[in-house]
Amino acid sequence: MKDMPKGLNIWWWINISLLLIILLVWIYKEINSYGLGILRFLFLLVGISSVTWEFIYRRNKRKSE
Repeated sequence: MKDMPKGLNIWWWINISLLLIILLVWIYKEINSYGLGILRFLFLLVGISSVTWEFIYRRNKRKSE
């Protein structure tokens, strides 16, 4: 546990994994309902991935300074 980076404790990982599980269940229901659910799913996926990459990029940039 001591070699983990600061700020990434076990509760952070638990919260992220719970959010991902809830998100996957919601996505499954959206895809089953078809219609505009697929479009909403794609927009959501693009939004989440861009925010995640931005977060990782900023964290790595801060570490390198």
